[in-house]
Amino acid sequence: MTGKAKPKKHTAKELALKADAALTNRGGGKAGLADRTGHEKGGHAKFECPLCKVTAPDVKSMQIHHEA
Repeated sequence: MTGKAKPKKHTAKELALKADAALTNRGGGKAGLADRTGHEKGGHAKFECPLCKVTAPDVKSMQIHHEA
């Protein structure tokens, strides 16, 4: 038998990771695609390339896109 009959307590770090995993869209399927493209409901894609219409979630990603 392992342990004593004491209940284990969750740490603040563990609770924060569980909340993050539950509330953050990681992106698979049709809902994830809509969230990544950002055209329907805002989503993560906040920037759009004026030339090729590719979307990017932040300035750094858009900068990398333009440099390529």
